Amino acid sequence: MNIPWSHRDGDDPDAPPPTDFPQRRWCFGSDWLDSGLAASLGWPATPAEVENVYYLPGRQLQVVYRLACAPGGRVTLLFATPGAEPLTAEPARWLPQARAQAWLWPDDPAGLPLARWLSPDLARLALPETLPRHARLRASLLSYAPGERLALRWQLDPQRPDAPLSADADASAGWVMKAQRQGVAHATALRRLWQQPGRRWQMAEPLVAEPLMAEPLNAKPLIADPLQSEPSALRWERFLPGIRLEDAARDRGWDAVLQQAATALVDLHRQPLDGLEMLPRQSGAQVHRRLDHKVMKRIRAALPGLSDRAQALADRLGRCVPERGDRPAALLHGDLHTGNLLLRPDGGVAFIDLDSLMVGDPAWDMALLSTRLMLIGLLDPAQAAGLAGPLAAWPQTCIAAGGDPDLLPSYRWHVATLLLSRQVKTCVRHHAPGMTRLASALLAQAEAICPDAP
Repeated sequence: MNIPWSHRDGDDPDAPPPTDFPQRRWCFGSDWLDSGLAASLGWPATPAEVENVYYLPGRQLQVVYRLACAPGGRVTLLFATPGAEPLTAEPARWLPQARAQAWLWPDDPAGLPLARWLSPDLARLALPETLPRHARLRASLLSYAPGERLALRWQLDPQRPDAPLSADADASAGWVMKAQRQGVAHATALRRLWQQPGRRWQMAEPLVAEPLMAEPLNAKPLIADPLQSEPSALRWERFLPGIRLEDAARDRGWDAVLQQAATALVDLHRQPLDGLEMLPRQSGAQVHRRLDHKVMKRIRAALPGLSDRAQALADRLGRCVPERGDRPAALLHGDLHTGNLLLRPDGGVAFIDLDSLMVGDPAWDMALLSTRLMLIGLLDPAQAAGLAGPLAAWPQTCIAAGGDPDLLPSYRWHVATLLLSRQVKTCVRHHAPGMTRLASALLAQAEAICPDAP
């Protein structure tokens, strides 16, 4: 997860008792984590920790636990709703006490071939470098969404090819392998962006992309865009180390890091679009349509006490959707948050996970970052103390760095929209501790900044 939720004993005292998944009452509690999970699998008492949660109200509650005594160190549980028939399809195990299916890593609920993707032989075949015959490769997990995506970092110890990899191996060495829905056409866009001269920011060098013609990823519904019909891909790029934005701010202060971020972001938005015609285009109307048709459904199911306020805000936003008119569209990162914007050891800025590149209003990226910072401020009061001023000045900081001086109305609309459609949705999707309180605070911020209809 990109946000370090503390799920252990994380409760939502303002929420009504769960009816879709009663397991929500205890599946994050200390009794279950300290011994209950291991005992349900027939193992000695071993503490577990929550690694990730995927919650769709009334439809899915899937939790990835780290458990040292488990083969591979992870267990994925897919909890059943009341009255659902037990499912015992191999390789899953049915846990009757928890009413859940359990998969032991690297087995995957959707049948993704994780064991094959974790094979060093696959890495040797895919990487463009010629590796020493006896070189040892090791994979470490960067991110994993069961049934949807996998990102691994592969590392090599060239000094001692016959010895286990050391923990202090060169941090800059290695490659990233991604299995996800963005396919080969998207990889072509990344390659062309990599070749653009004069960039004032860094990105991971894209290497190899191969379509996954028959993998379960392709059975998943894709986001509606021009890339929808292309197959998912197994992609390789060089690993790019750096410091997350909020970690850098602890040492340098928010003013300094946001000024540096603004300079890089404005330069990204100014990149020429020649050769990037395959990227999807996004309008304000599309953004609001996703909010109204998709996100509101989840909010009504997960946060019934806030649904009227959320719907009233969505209606307000629908009456003042910004249009760019004759202002040119910009290249967008598309998924900008503090984990995807790194400060590099050489002092530069890097954008990583450019897997949602699109063309649209630059206010989208600006608001993605600022609304994530608003959520971080609610979760970490120590960070919030020094963040308020620089965050309020963020749009002017971007304008001072060369951004569009006419973007302020659009920026306010995107902030209000993304607080609701991205940050509240993130709280629901990951079943954030104190979800109702967080969502109410985010909604209040959105109500305050939402522009009025002309």
